Amino acid sequence: MSRPATRIVSLLPAATEIVCALGIADRLVGRSHECDEPPHVAALPVLTTARIDPAAPSRQIHEQVGRALNAGGADERAPALYTLDAAALAALAPDLVLTQAACDVCAISTTDVQAAVQRAGGGARIVSLAPTTLEGVFTDILTIGAATDTLARAREVVARLRARCDSVSCRTEQLVRRAAGASPSSACGRPRVALIEWLPPPPGGG
Repeated sequence: MSRPATRIVSLLPAATEIVCALGIADRLVGRSHECDEPPHVAALPVLTTARIDPAAPSRQIHEQVGRALNAGGADERAPALYTLDAAALAALAPDLVLTQAACDVCAISTTDVQAAVQRAGGGARIVSLAPTTLEGVFTDILTIGAATDTLARAREVVARLRARCDSVSCRTEQLVRRAAGASPSSACGRPRVALIEWLPPPPGGG
């Protein structure tokens, strides 16, 4: 059984927030350039950089990403989009690196993280998150809890999030029934929601 992690590098904003929600922010020793919540993590060393301008309008960002992908030819990982400072990673000597495998365009790829960890000596465990649903997010919280010996706390966090989701679902159905003039006990349809990541162009989330 592996020892609980005490020196954590998080290369994913969501993972950074999860670590803080588990009450172990003091174990964080490094972060990605995108990790900015909670605000106090800004004091941590930054290990990644983006080769696109995050302050540019969304269409320009889309075009920059497209050019990088095209320059990579058949390589859809587009490693040129992000860089990871392997020397800084080695100096921090983490025992756990949190990253993601859901989107190589959105953040540094797991493959690039694995290569950097190997160059740094290969001593860190890599936990790669790739949720596509809320249940997947809850599972990832428990995964990080298990890796950091805070599983009981992780279960509490998940329980609170489930309660919030249930509250939103209940409130939404009440509003739909009210709008339809139906009684609280009657069946009702759910509102149709479109999730747009940005404009322009308007890609759908998920």
